[in-house]
Amino acid sequence: MKKLVHLSVACIVGVATIGCEPKATTEKKTETTVTTPGGETKTTVEQKVETTPDSATRTTTEKVETTGDNPPPAAKP
Repeated sequence: MKKLVHLSVACIVGVATIGCEPKATTEKKTETTVTTPGGETKTTVEQKVETTPDSATRTTTEKVETTGDNPPPAAKP
């Protein structure tokens, strides 16, 4: 019985040590609303950066919502 308890504790400590990598997360959210006589366009951009000692993962999500009968024209480059 003692061996089983010691083995269980050793497994938990080992998994906790390996699985707990320090991680920092930064999030930024920007919303822009353009209103015209024919409708409204709302653009939401979310940026998320997860950083660990070995790597960094950057995720960007853009969502565009258009309302109205005559939506505004797309921006010209």
